[in-house]
Amino acid sequence: MAPVPVIAPITHQSVTKNSTLFPLQHSNTSASVINSSTHQLEATMMTSPSKTKRLRSGSDATESKTAISGLFSELLANIDREELTATINREELIRILKDLEEKSSELTATQEKLQSTEEELNRSNAERFLLGEDLKRATKAQTDIFYVQKTDSIIAARVAETVDQFKAGGSTNLASICMLRRVLGTHTLYVDSLVYEHNRTMRVRNAELRNAEQRQVQ
Repeated sequence: MAPVPVIAPITHQSVTKNSTLFPLQHSNTSASVINSSTHQLEATMMTSPSKTKRLRSGSDATESKTAISGLFSELLANIDREELTATINREELIRILKDLEEKSSELTATQEKLQSTEEELNRSNAERFLLGEDLKRATKAQTDIFYVQKTDSIIAARVAETVDQFKAGGSTNLASICMLRRVLGTHTLYVDSLVYEHNRTMRVRNAELRNAEQRQVQ
């Protein structure tokens, strides 16, 4: 059996990322493969320090470049997140502004309805006031009518009594005739005052109606 060649010591620095180690205890490993591995390891061990330093520097540069690329990617991701957050905030702000505009429009419509309701209430109050005044006038007119009817009945009785006395040939003294005339004069003055009061009341009522119509138009 052929003698096994001596293999140089293997250190951690001499093994690169792409190196392949073949265990010697495998009995089916050929001598040519072992020799090839030996030459590769020897070539690696005999590399000059300057070249090794350059290789290490290149590796450090690659690692630095990778780290910088990672940081740059992370920075871009953070910027993207910030832009996304800003976009979301803008959209949220726009939505809030739209909601405020809608609420403002609803508030304006509610205020208009409230103003319209207030105007209707004012008109209703004015109409109720006019109705109250009409009720007072109607009550007074009814009282006046009752008084006139009572006075008419008294005068009618006095006139009938005087006529009966005259027809019967009885004495109709001057006192009774003067009393009847005085009663008739008083009654005439009272009726004239009622007519005047009625005309004045109707003028006031018509003026109130015109003012109410003008307020409704405004």
